[in-house]
Amino acid sequence: MDFARLALRLAAIETLAPSAKAADAPWPTLSGPFILDSQIEPTDQRMIADKQPLTGVFTDDDEAQPYGSGVDIMNGADATVTLSFESVVPMRLAPAGATAGELAFYAVTNPQIEARLDLLCGQIMHALRHGLTDGPLRHVVKSFTKRETHTFRDADTDSRLNARRLSLTVGVKPSFDLGDPTATGLDRLPEPLRSVAKELPPGSYGRKICEALAAAGLAGPPDLPSLAGIDFKGWVGKAEPDPAEPDVTGTIPTT
Repeated sequence: MDFARLALRLAAIETLAPSAKAADAPWPTLSGPFILDSQIEPTDQRMIADKQPLTGVFTDDDEAQPYGSGVDIMNGADATVTLSFESVVPMRLAPAGATAGELAFYAVTNPQIEARLDLLCGQIMHALRHGLTDGPLRHVVKSFTKRETHTFRDADTDSRLNARRLSLTVGVKPSFDLGDPTATGLDRLPEPLRSVAKELPPGSYGRKICEALAAAGLAGPPDLPSLAGIDFKGWVGKAEPDPAEPDVTGTIPTT
C-alpha cells in the first residue's frame, strides 16, 4: 500500500499544480502553484504573505479488505486511501486598483474567507474529476467512495479559523510487488507508482521523487538465501517415536 499512497499523492499534486501548464493558462485552483506535499513543518512566511491560498496534500490512512471470502489480503484486496487537502485562505486587503479577477484572491471578512474555502473545495473536486480521464490519477484511482469536509478551530478559544480540510476515501489499485530489480530507470518501480511516474512530466516535482527512488534501489525484493547449502540433518530423529502397537493377541474372557 505504501507505493499506492505515494502514487496517489504525487498524481494529485500534479493534477492541482500541473508542471507543464502553459504560462497564460489558468491554474486549476485559487492556490495556484502553492500546492504543498505533506506539509508538516511551519509554512515559509514568504508564502503566507502571498495573496494566494495554500493547499497541502496528504495521504493519511489506508485500508485493505480481501476479495470475496478470501482470508489473505496478499491474494488480492480492495484497498482504500484517505486523500486529504488542507487549505488556508490568508486574510489580506486588496491593493488599490485591483481588477475583478484579482479581487478573487483577496479576503477581508469572514464570509469572504468562507466563500473562498467553498470555492477551493469545489475546484479541487472538479480538477480531480477531470484528472481521471487523461492524467496520472487514472493509473492509481479506481473510485472515489466518500467525501468529508472539516473546519479548523482554535484549541483555546474554539474560534473558527480560516482553514478547511477536505478528505476523500479513494479506492486505489493495490501494489503487492516491490518492482523489478533487474530493470533500469523508472521500470524498477512497482505498479501503480511506475505508471504514474512515467506520466509525470520530466523535471516535475513528482517525477524527480520517483527517479530518486528508482536510482536508490529502494524498489525490488531482497536477495533470498539459497537453500542448497543448508544442512537439514539436524532435524532427523527429533520427532517423538510412534507409540507401540497394542497387544491384541490375548484371549478375551467370556465370563
